[in-house]
Amino acid sequence: MILFGLVLVVGNGIGGRFADRSLFGTLFVTFAAQAAVLFVFWLGVGSPAVASVSVFLMAAFGFATVSPIQKLVMDRASRAGAPTIADIRAVPVPYSDEKARIRSETFVDHYSQARQLYIRQTEDEQKHMADALAFELSKVKTKAIRLQMLLHLLNIHEDLAQAVATGLGIKDCMPAPAASAVTPRTDLPESPALPILKNGPDSFADRKIGILLTEDSDAAEVKAIVDAAQAEGAPLAIFDAVAILPSADQGAMLAAMPAATTWAHYKVAAQSDAAKTLFAKAGLPKDLDDGFLPASDAKGFIAACRQLRFWERQMAA
Repeated sequence: MILFGLVLVVGNGIGGRFADRSLFGTLFVTFAAQAAVLFVFWLGVGSPAVASVSVFLMAAFGFATVSPIQKLVMDRASRAGAPTIADIRAVPVPYSDEKARIRSETFVDHYSQARQLYIRQTEDEQKHMADALAFELSKVKTKAIRLQMLLHLLNIHEDLAQAVATGLGIKDCMPAPAASAVTPRTDLPESPALPILKNGPDSFADRKIGILLTEDSDAAEVKAIVDAAQAEGAPLAIFDAVAILPSADQGAMLAAMPAATTWAHYKVAAQSDAAKTLFAKAGLPKDLDDGFLPASDAKGFIAACRQLRFWERQMAA
């Protein structure tokens, strides 16, 4: 590593010296040399000696381009009249009054914008925020710290603090809000850009669908979902939605595997009849919600995926 670093320094220094003589000549030579070294590396990568030498030459020629490129940028900026670091000068200015750096009073307002963000979310999003805060604070062992966080949440919104307290199992009377340098504002204008769900995508393109298959899965159901997903522009990989299509025999074998993740994360799912064995084993309700669709309705499944999550499941929980 020390030798590699020295090669970088040498390459940078040599590139700077030659850039003073011929800027574009240095760039052309170093880029051409870099290309040649990369080609040799590709041919001889199987040889440790060739690979080692190539790596050091790549470092040297690579950093030899740094100084010429920096000089080119500074020259072009100077010609365009743009100020550069070299143009900055300290200028003494007479000033009779007191001069100080003073921050706006809004710098000590830690709650108003957070309140504006919270109250502009949909009910689903507000619950999701409260659940996330309760989950993270549940990892804190010291109760006093959890209570201190509730004091700050009270300054944001009482409903948020109460929901987090309920999630933490805190049944004591809510304490008074934390002391604030300024009173949190409640008159900030509404911003339609704040809610995430109201501004979400209207397609499932570029999202991912995972399909759980077993031997003897219904090929027609699989093809229908694959075709519908590809038509939507959604790749099949690790996932934002799932399709669970085991055969009847293999479904019983997979019943020991955890299937509750899809339910707990409010994901949309398509399932074959045999997949119901998995859901029963995972302790899911017998009557699944509308976020679980039959695999035979591939287009309906993809259409439901466009909302990314089935938030009604969260509210029902």
